[in-house]
Amino acid sequence: GDPFGWGIGNIVCWTADETIRWVGMILQLEGALLKSLRKTFGEHKIDGKAIIHLTVLDLLNIKIQKDHANKIALAVATELQAALKRRLPETHGGSSRGGSST
Repeated sequence: GDPFGWGIGNIVCWTADETIRWVGMILQLEGALLKSLRKTFGEHKIDGKAIIHLTVLDLLNIKIQKDHANKIALAVATELQAALKRRLPETHGGSSRGGSST
């Protein structure tokens, strides 16, 4: 969902701090683990605009644990899909594919 109430369509506008808080919530990180994530994301200048382009391999390459990398990538993809659905016209919900109903 939208843990901050910001409207997930704004993910690309998130600051590094907002992105870290969001990832921290997804991964349920606290204390030293959250501090480590903050350091890693800070070193690599990962904000909302950057995170949408990262793959699991990219995250692994910056020393994010495999299970965390998978969760982050899935959460980003899910949020982008939800944002896309909100922007598409409602006419895509039908069961026919351009056929006539006559």
